[in-house]
Amino acid sequence: MNLAPEFQRHSDIWKDDVKSRLIESIIIRIPLPAFYIDGTNEDNWLVVDGLQRLSALKQFMIENDDNLRLTGLEYLGNELDGKTYQELPRKYQRRIEETQVTVYLIAPGTPPKVKYNIFKRINTGGERLTPQEIRHALNPGKVLKLLVDLAKSPEFTNVIDLGNTRILRMEDREFVLGALAVMLASNSYKDYTKYGREEFLDNSMKKVNSLSDSEINKLSNKFKNTMIVCQ
Repeated sequence: MNLAPEFQRHSDIWKDDVKSRLIESIIIRIPLPAFYIDGTNEDNWLVVDGLQRLSALKQFMIENDDNLRLTGLEYLGNELDGKTYQELPRKYQRRIEETQVTVYLIAPGTPPKVKYNIFKRINTGGERLTPQEIRHALNPGKVLKLLVDLAKSPEFTNVIDLGNTRILRMEDREFVLGALAVMLASNSYKDYTKYGREEFLDNSMKKVNSLSDSEINKLSNKFKNTMIVCQ
């Protein structure tokens, strides 16, 4: 199971006390909400809903360099505050290991438009995925690297200053994508009004993935030159 590298920056949105209370909930046998997994690529499952819970469990149980130490517990603080997984009494380790989880799998063959709708509907966590984060999960390929490179380019950052919080939620990449979408559309106004913003941008992600490397280089240079003009 792939914890979605494009989302991995967001695994730390939860603070240690929130992660710790998740662990505490498991120990006191409170059922976990269901996990939703995109299994349309059978060799590379992506977490749609539950990434932060899985990341917290991974940090607590598996990480070697940055193991989570429990903190801010509501019921077991006197007994377990400050402990790592390895330091837990064996009975509590066993409760975690034996916890049953419910997993819903988005099956291979699900149309992209339906899958996008599923992503939006089943985001139940405290930090819902943004539309751009969903697009990144649904459109692996050349476009991801292009958006990352352009969002980090000095041509863009000299013009657009979003701050770390907005960058964390991929708003910088959505800004870039919006510009690229207009550049790629034969009639951007008609395309935008026909599809609406979300589908217009989603179609543009797919279009970039279909371009040759030389076409992507031309598009990248066009974007950078436009940013230079805006400075």
